[in-house]
Amino acid sequence: MYSHQSFRQFCGDYLKFIIGKRFTSSSVDEELNKTYQFVLAHYTNRAKEYFVCSIYNRSILLKNQSSMNLIKEISALSVDYFEDEEIKNRIKSTYSIISSMNKVLPDSLLEVKIYNESGKILELKEVLLSLRGRYVLIDNCASWCIPCINEIDLANTSAIHEKIKKNELEILYLSQDINISKWNAFHLEKKLPVTNSFLFVNVPNHFMIFFMINKIPRYILIGKNGELIDYDAPRLSDFDSLVRLLK
Repeated sequence: MYSHQSFRQFCGDYLKFIIGKRFTSSSVDEELNKTYQFVLAHYTNRAKEYFVCSIYNRSILLKNQSSMNLIKEISALSVDYFEDEEIKNRIKSTYSIISSMNKVLPDSLLEVKIYNESGKILELKEVLLSLRGRYVLIDNCASWCIPCINEIDLANTSAIHEKIKKNELEILYLSQDINISKWNAFHLEKKLPVTNSFLFVNVPNHFMIFFMINKIPRYILIGKNGELIDYDAPRLSDFDSLVRLLK
């Protein structure tokens, strides 16, 4: 007898296989819509919920208008008809993020507490206000995270540094380190600008929970006027994809 978790995993893997096997990337959003309608017509109960959740997860990655319409429809469906509370909560959380796209993030979300290099407690909204007029790439990271370190080292190379400057982009480092001394030592070693390097006072916190930051590095792109451009932005190592998001 399969557990709910293993069956859910099967549904997700099977959907990836079907979409990847039969369709080109240019038609994925169209085929997701067709698959969604097929699931609604032919499946019931938990199988229906798991397949729909897998379609929802896949749609999130596309980030186009067609997928956004499907995401909205699935979100409304889950509230009224889904029984699996974990799936309902996940859809509710991700839809809250997606609904914030291209909007200025509310102060209540940005009141998360952070330490500066001297140990003074600030709010994230203060820092973001000081950076208005430039694009801000929030780098959720830590000194112990090897992929984070690789991306930070890349940011310090002359080639990437020039691209960052040319595109009016600021990198804002938000560390999940527990020890402020370790983070300070790290950002001194990596020569990170003290005006853009901070440590969360509490981990987790409502900012991390809202954006569902459960692994790092994780990047969030903010526009020149404080609007959310991308909740899961490309890394600096994929700078061409990142630049395409800058309007």
